[in-house]
Amino acid sequence: MTGELEKNSIVYFTVATAGHVDHGKTSLLRALTGIDPDRLKEEKLRGLTTDLGFAHLSLKSDDGSAITKIGFVDVPGHGKFLKNMLAGVGGIDMALLVVAADEGPRPQTDQHAKILALLGVKSVLLIVTKIDLVSEVEQQAAAFAAEKMLAKYNLTCVNNIFVSSTTKRGLDEIVPALLAGLKNVVDRTERLDSPVYLPIDRVFIKTGYGTVITGTLVRGTLDAGSNVLVEPGSLSARIRGMESFGKSISKAHAGQRLAINLVLKQAKPLERGQALFVAPPTECRNLVAQFHFLDGENVQDMLESLPGQQIRLYHGTAELAGHVRWLQTMECINNMQALVGQISLTTPLIAEPGERFVIRHGDTGVIGGTILIGARARWLSRKKLQPLLEQILKDDYSAALQIYLDTCPHNLARVDSLRALLPLSARTVLSSQLLENELIALGDFITTKSALLSLENKVLACLKELTDEAVRKRSASIEDGISLESLRIKALGSIDRSVFQNLMKTIVESGRASKNGDKALLKSESQLAQALGQNSDSERMILELLEKNICLEIKELARLCGAELKDTEATINRLKKAEKADVVAYEFASSTKSINEAHAALGRIWQQKREISPSDFKEMIGVSRKYAMALLTYFDDHSVTRRTANSRILLKAPKAAKPSE
Repeated sequence: MTGELEKNSIVYFTVATAGHVDHGKTSLLRALTGIDPDRLKEEKLRGLTTDLGFAHLSLKSDDGSAITKIGFVDVPGHGKFLKNMLAGVGGIDMALLVVAADEGPRPQTDQHAKILALLGVKSVLLIVTKIDLVSEVEQQAAAFAAEKMLAKYNLTCVNNIFVSSTTKRGLDEIVPALLAGLKNVVDRTERLDSPVYLPIDRVFIKTGYGTVITGTLVRGTLDAGSNVLVEPGSLSARIRGMESFGKSISKAHAGQRLAINLVLKQAKPLERGQALFVAPPTECRNLVAQFHFLDGENVQDMLESLPGQQIRLYHGTAELAGHVRWLQTMECINNMQALVGQISLTTPLIAEPGERFVIRHGDTGVIGGTILIGARARWLSRKKLQPLLEQILKDDYSAALQIYLDTCPHNLARVDSLRALLPLSARTVLSSQLLENELIALGDFITTKSALLSLENKVLACLKELTDEAVRKRSASIEDGISLESLRIKALGSIDRSVFQNLMKTIVESGRASKNGDKALLKSESQLAQALGQNSDSERMILELLEKNICLEIKELARLCGAELKDTEATINRLKKAEKADVVAYEFASSTKSINEAHAALGRIWQQKREISPSDFKEMIGVSRKYAMALLTYFDDHSVTRRTANSRILLKAPKAAKPSE
């Protein structure tokens, strides 16, 4: 089967029945598999399938080296149960279209065929049943009418088989025809490697086990014991065990029909319409979609009637309510040969771009479509949307990605938001463009090279502007830098903080700016110091004054230097960083040399008297009481001394002398 039936391999397929009520779908499966797909008591009593039924068939290749396992989904044919039919045909590989020879195709047959086409099913095996009731001419007439109907919907009829479930005639021809048709199914490698997706079509409680769900694994692989998510609902669970066709398994692959025993971590009931995932999926509520029309449908009537009325959307096993509005004018539709609209849902849909859906509207209306964008962002106006849609409709996702980023605020898109734009098959485009540096990652965001450069230039221009402003105001703290938060808000407004941090990282690494804790500085710090008048001459002058005077008031220093108070304070701060001077008791300053000399004086007093009084300290260093008290406060603050009732004790000895014990 196109590279799938390798030696000792098992290949899984899912096939759905389709057809009008009472044309023999269930009887056919019962005769073919020996399994009665009608599981409900009501179905057995009435002889009418009202919900999904299931059966399976296991086939070996001629040499016994490979096994094909086919899971059958028996869907109801009555129009009243159409929503159950829609839940059963999602993710199937092929369909068995059952047509009774004594009636031929009926309205429900036509509707089922249309739904198969709208959901992207390509191949159909036509089974003409009840041939024991009519002549051969009538049998051929029924088959011809059915084939004509399939051609109308561009469905390929891989073969037609004439059978009677009563006499068993023709049943032995179905399996070879089925296998021949399944050979043309596309290779499932991509489905195996894709994220897990299993739409839940049945939920029940089994005594001694708990919650059990059933469904077809459309994508990915599952392992017993692994943790999973059930969405919508954000429910966490663990797989306790799995069965496929009645046999316990430890690993499941795309295409398998499964029954899964779940251990739920939240006490909430599950239901059909939810789905099983491993990784968090894409959630859609306002999705943009292309609508598909089949031959003979009146597009103009659809354009006029569909907006405004409530619709029912079907995807996987989910059924959701919503409304449609068109995003194109009639002229645009005629030019593009594509009708695009927005579907607003009342509850979220879990789906990926590129996936198919069906919509029911009015009493009998059925229309299908393909999801183009899973979640339309508020900033994506109709004007911005049109060029993006043109590239998506061409399947040029490389160009679509560039357009999308160009329209995003600040040209930044969250990585997880791109799941709503890129189908699973196109996500390699993002990886390759990141690898080739056509796109740049900034934490959890993606941007273009040109947008990154523009953002960096905005930040640097704003940093210079804020620095120049601080220079004009002669800020005493400007040499420490500009607050990063102030810079972020001023330059880029509400941009995400993690993006700004990554942006600053690239700027610093490129050598255009530097960081000092939570501050940013331009690289020309020496020029900045000169602009502030805080050069080496002023530092030398202040240091000389402090070394001549063991302690001075800062405002007195400014007067002696003929400088502004703010400039003097900034110079002292630079000398402090260089460990040449320090601020004493907020209003005073001393050189490091003077502070060490004062500390040594404390040591001498302590050696002599075992206590330090302010008067002794004042006399020892030869300054006024004002400066002596300022220095003692400094030593108290730095835990060099500690105050007692009337004096101080020495806690830290000076480097030159140690107090005796």
